[in-house]
Amino acid sequence: MGLCTEKQTEGGSMNKLLEAVKEASISVACLLDDIAVSEADILNCELDLNELQKDIEHLQDQITIIENNLKEKA
Repeated sequence: MGLCTEKQTEGGSMNKLLEAVKEASISVACLLDDIAVSEADILNCELDLNELQKDIEHLQDQITIIENNLKEKA
């Protein structure tokens, strides 16, 4: 692989890694927002467990991407 192609590949991997970190961060923020309730809402709290599960699965997918990219760099 030529130097130019190798740098492009590394840049693509780094972009993929950074995008996964951003998405994981957003997913965490969404999860925290979903479970945040005020004292007045505690008795009426209804979480959409399907949405919560989707958010957690997306977060796990992004963490897997991060892990795989870091393994490639090691």
